[in-house]
Amino acid sequence: MGPLIVIPCTDRKRFHPDAELRARTLPDGTLQEVATAWAQHAMSAEPVGIPKEVYSGRAFREGLQAAEIVNADLVVISAGLGLVEQGQQIPAYGLTVAKGKPDSVEGKVARPDWSPADWWDALRAQFDHGPSLKERIEESEAPIVLMSLSENYGRMVGRELEGLGKPHVARLRIFGSNIARHLPGNVVEAVMPYDRSLDGPDSPIPGTLSDFGARALHHYCQCLKRGKISGENAQQDRESLENLMSSWAMPIAHQRKKLSDSEILSFILEQWSTTGGRSQATHRLLRDNGFACEQSRFKGLFHQAREIHHRKDVIA
Repeated sequence: MGPLIVIPCTDRKRFHPDAELRARTLPDGTLQEVATAWAQHAMSAEPVGIPKEVYSGRAFREGLQAAEIVNADLVVISAGLGLVEQGQQIPAYGLTVAKGKPDSVEGKVARPDWSPADWWDALRAQFDHGPSLKERIEESEAPIVLMSLSENYGRMVGRELEGLGKPHVARLRIFGSNIARHLPGNVVEAVMPYDRSLDGPDSPIPGTLSDFGARALHHYCQCLKRGKISGENAQQDRESLENLMSSWAMPIAHQRKKLSDSEILSFILEQWSTTGGRSQATHRLLRDNGFACEQSRFKGLFHQAREIHHRKDVIA
């Protein structure tokens, strides 16, 4: 039996969700009210495909490749749907626990009811079919459980991980950028020692911060497949990875000029035809031109630019 791999969903999808299946259209309310309203829409929505047909973007693609390498069972953690199995039919939707995004559910929940973990508990109470993440890990017979997490998702599912006993934590390997600080103490020993050298000139899988955890997971699976790590003991795996990465150089720090939101919006719109309206290509072009913009901030601005560009097309 292969490993169990657990990865986050992504806000990049191959299908546009209906208006009622976007967090931005939800009414403001208490945590319970917002979760109930969301679940009613989500459970009545028409499915459009299984996870690999719905989610897109590099981070999700890296997770799929990792699962293929080690013949793993794949599970997706979704802030909108709960725990999603690899063969489960799901709708297209727009909901995130990340701050500042158009479909962030945080802006809909009345304070002080909000935290990613509180949202996860409320969501799971609505989608009460199937096991919880904790139960899914405990019930799996996989020899190891490989989990990629972002900061927001670490905060979201931390309570469930806190409930895992030592035998299950011993099977767990966690991947993410500085992810240990966002997790309960009982699973910190499961965090694998990937650092910024994964983005350096010697890394076989360089990339951006948004896909760091998925790339680290992918690299671990490559090492497992090739026998460079055993997967039998977390401490031994950490030591093997540290030895392997000891010669990797850190990425070169680029001194890029910071731009205002309006300047970045202008850049995106001016380069729209050049990049074909593709977010990743435009962000890369921005950086290649010596300008700085953090990934999540750029995504939000690119979304605004897309709406502006669409309005211009409609008017024209």
